[in-house]
Amino acid sequence: MKFITLLRMPDKEPWMILIPALSGFVGGGEEVKNALVKGLQSNVNQLDKLLKASCGDGKCHKVDEAIKKLNEVNESLKNKLKDEQKTPVNLTEILSKCKLNPSVGPLNQLNDEITEKIEKLNQRISELKKQHNDDNNSKNASKIDKLNKDLQSHNASKESLDTLEALCGYAKEVDKKSDNTKNLLDNLCGGLEKFLGHSNGNYTGEGIVYSDLDRLCDGVMSFLLQCLKGSQTLLSHYYPEITRTISELEGKIGKGSGVVGFREAIGIVQRGLRGYESVLSTKTDGVTSQLTSLIATISELNNEFNNMHTMSLSDQLNNVLVPKATECSNAALGVDLANSQLDDILSNKLTLSVELVTQAVETFQSSCDDRQVKQWADNVDKALLQQKEKINKAVETESRRVHERLENGRKAIEQSLENLINEKKKHIKAIKQAAQDAKEDVAELLGTLENLLKRLDEAQNGKLPHGGSIDKPTFEELQTSLKRAVSHAVDKVLKDVVGEDDINGKTDRVNKPFDPVFMNEYNEQTKNGNGGDGVLREIDLATLDGYNTQRSGSGDGTKTTYYRVMQKLSESINDLENLPTAIDNAKGESARKMEKLKQEFQTLQSDVINIERVVITANQQLSEYISSVGVALTTAHQQATQAVKALESTVTRTVSSAFSTLTAQVHSLFAKQKQAELTQLHTVVTAQLARIDEIIREDKATGVKGFFKEMNSLLEDQFQRSSLSDGMKLSELAVKAVVYFEGLFEYLDEEFTPRRPKAPRQGPGTQNHDPHAAMVENIRTALNALLAHLCKTTGKAYNFDYTFSKNLDALLKSVADLSAEKFGEGKHADLLNLLKDGVNDFGRQLEDAYVNRYAERVWSENDSTKYAKVCLTTFPMLLTGLKELKENIEKSGNSWRRYAIYNSRQPQSSLYGVFLRDNGYDVGRDEYIQRGELNYKTGFNGGNILQHLTSANHVLFSPSANSLSGLTGSTGDDDDADLPIEVVNEEGILPQLHSYLKPYAETCHLSTFSSKKSPCSIYEMLLWLTGLQFNSVYESLIDHIHSLFLVDDDSQPPQKILKPIDAYPKSFLPNDVNYALDHICSHSYAVLTALIGTGDAYTNYACDFSCNHIGLHYPTSGEKLSQHAS
Repeated sequence: MKFITLLRMPDKEPWMILIPALSGFVGGGEEVKNALVKGLQSNVNQLDKLLKASCGDGKCHKVDEAIKKLNEVNESLKNKLKDEQKTPVNLTEILSKCKLNPSVGPLNQLNDEITEKIEKLNQRISELKKQHNDDNNSKNASKIDKLNKDLQSHNASKESLDTLEALCGYAKEVDKKSDNTKNLLDNLCGGLEKFLGHSNGNYTGEGIVYSDLDRLCDGVMSFLLQCLKGSQTLLSHYYPEITRTISELEGKIGKGSGVVGFREAIGIVQRGLRGYESVLSTKTDGVTSQLTSLIATISELNNEFNNMHTMSLSDQLNNVLVPKATECSNAALGVDLANSQLDDILSNKLTLSVELVTQAVETFQSSCDDRQVKQWADNVDKALLQQKEKINKAVETESRRVHERLENGRKAIEQSLENLINEKKKHIKAIKQAAQDAKEDVAELLGTLENLLKRLDEAQNGKLPHGGSIDKPTFEELQTSLKRAVSHAVDKVLKDVVGEDDINGKTDRVNKPFDPVFMNEYNEQTKNGNGGDGVLREIDLATLDGYNTQRSGSGDGTKTTYYRVMQKLSESINDLENLPTAIDNAKGESARKMEKLKQEFQTLQSDVINIERVVITANQQLSEYISSVGVALTTAHQQATQAVKALESTVTRTVSSAFSTLTAQVHSLFAKQKQAELTQLHTVVTAQLARIDEIIREDKATGVKGFFKEMNSLLEDQFQRSSLSDGMKLSELAVKAVVYFEGLFEYLDEEFTPRRPKAPRQGPGTQNHDPHAAMVENIRTALNALLAHLCKTTGKAYNFDYTFSKNLDALLKSVADLSAEKFGEGKHADLLNLLKDGVNDFGRQLEDAYVNRYAERVWSENDSTKYAKVCLTTFPMLLTGLKELKENIEKSGNSWRRYAIYNSRQPQSSLYGVFLRDNGYDVGRDEYIQRGELNYKTGFNGGNILQHLTSANHVLFSPSANSLSGLTGSTGDDDDADLPIEVVNEEGILPQLHSYLKPYAETCHLSTFSSKKSPCSIYEMLLWLTGLQFNSVYESLIDHIHSLFLVDDDSQPPQKILKPIDAYPKSFLPNDVNYALDHICSHSYAVLTALIGTGDAYTNYACDFSCNHIGLHYPTSGEKLSQHAS
């Protein structure tokens, strides 16, 4: 059976690829029809030659006329068939093209003549045998030999005529069984299509060939799988379950589960990518949220500064700054931890920003949580508190001292007042006495004056001696005495009244007890406190003002009177001084003057009297005033006490306020310093948050992450579950795949080409972009061409055809142009790896597609004979190959029925390992392959294949038969399966078609009766041996071999008996020779196909090997053949 793998057709392909070509014979195109017609016409021409060669006696001279008539009938039948049906080319039309219809009379006449000739030959043979067996015949040996030769010749002619008769009989039946023949080919094509799983240009996956739709689904899934695998490290970093996603997706590939399985696979990928994107967003948000939390903590701390000015430095540090700094530090650690949970690429991008944040936070925390700073803050707080307490204690001490001094001063003043009262009494008494003395002195002076006046009057009246004049010394003496008397009188009065000091001195005497004791202490205390401004002194003076005023009033009154008197006295004295002159000048006025002086003395006397009254009044007023001073003293003491207390409170409050202000300023300065540090921290964190946001956004939108984001989005857009219906066709899925891949390439184009806003995308090579961009564009173009072909619904017979193969080769070549197996450097290394691996696996899946090499071929009429020979060549291979497959599946206890097509772990437990690999499928592949061009979907096994071979309307084999029977020349050996042509009585399409090959080959041999060429090479010898069993001489050879073992039966002469021929290691009989001959002939075909294959368009096809197509000579008798072979 292995020879069938070497069948060569117009291209060297495995034999099974002819099945879809054969399936197109019925209902096929014009090219198929013409090819088969031409092929069969060639056989008719050979039959024509055969008929001419067989009519050596001249009785077949009407054959040309018969053929002509046959052709005429042919044309009439063809026209009739055209009128009766308009369906595509069918078997009846093909047969009509053959220009052979045996129902016409001349062929029947020829058949009758052949039959008559055979009868005559039989009679002649009987006569010859009778002569040969006649013991009494006295003819010589030469005559006997001549008769034997004539007998053999007639036998050969008889056999040839028998064959021709059978052929004519077959031709006679063609018209009767034309429908059966059509059905036979219909069923062959239908059966083979069912065996392959082919329907309307699609492989459905119901036969041994994998489904076209599943193939594309597997391609897309393989692309997705390789993309996931290529970034498994990244994906699993965020979503560990992506490993299960990859495993589940990988498990969906090659299951042949159609759109349902593809829909499930897309759902698996989407769930995996959604899980990855969700965790990616969560982890990247973890970085930004920690930064946002850090900023919030900074803002909270910034708000706390409004309340920190009243807090001690230690409280600021310990209760606010350190806890908040710790929160900031924790948030910074959270940022660093969140960054460490990102993938290495993104983490490295963020490291600089994260480190800046961490350093800024650490700097701030160290400034807040520094031990020396805390110690300094504690020292400042303690120093401020100690100074405040010290000053408060000093204020309290000094206030107590002021209270004590006030009390002592009050007592001293009270004692002074008491002394003043006593002094007042004493002085009032003295004043009264002085007034009385003055009164007396004035009265005395007045008397003196009156005496003087009297003397003056007397002088004026001439009573003075010597003319009444007073000489000057006397007057001066009088004047002096008067002045002295007046001055003495006044001084005495004043001294008696006010003592040694003037009236202001009295006031000082009153004030002196207050000033040194009370007021000096008061002023000192108020000055020391820096808080009073002589307020209490003003209060005290105001209180004593009445007394001073009254005293001044009283004193001023006395003094005024005194001065007025003195003035008047001075004036009088002055007048007296001028008296002599006056007397001299105006003696007449002297009397008046003296009178006036008298009046003035009287007035003075009256004034002295008034002084007594004033003194009395003054005494009363002084008493009142002294009493008022006592009251004022009590009031002043009370007010002073209150004032001191108020002063103490004020001073304490002022000191506290000053210290509070100082402390607040210290606290504020410290807080402002920390606030400045915090502001700087806030600036750093805010700037880095913006930078980190930008980096994360850019990282998510570009590179591999952006690729997966775009991939998932496109999966949602193009492969929505609702759009993947169970009845979807390949072309519909291909359209979705085109849009999907185009979206991915648009993204890649944006990555590989510099972004130019609002600039349209240019063609490849027109931009300054990544050096691999042109290669990526080539992949894009090739992939679009490949999928566009699959999208087509017209203009092609198969989805996977020559154009598809060409496009696929271009795609794989464009991928291979990305020279590196792995890209490790450059900006887009990961993307290039994903693209390369993904598209390569997509192409590799489609590379396994089952491609009919005859698809898209232009059928030429010049090659029609070759097409027919290709068809005939496949018959024995189809029969023997499929028979072996069928019988092994049917065998009781054989596990082939349960075998799947592939089993990479146990190849010998798979149909591929035990049969299909040796019969032309997945040629050149290792037996351990996991999948290939055949159907590897789950659940498809040998039982399904047996059902396709033996059931439904297209029964290739009878389901009840376990083996083929009725094989000509069969000896029961297993190698009989390699016989190229067998006579099969079993029912089934293939056995019936195969049964026609033997008469075809025998007929072809009839045309070589006159050949004289002997085989001269191994090739020709093998051809001669292969064709021997189909030549008419073969039976004669068998008979001759049998005759060689015949010897006379001594017991029953002239009977003959078989006698074995002695040989080493054992003797043998005719059957042994026959077996050897049969073995050599049948295996010659196998040797030929093993050496040169089953043929191609440039040599010969295997169907010619049995037909003596090179015209080799075969002897006409078995005896001659035996001699020729020896």
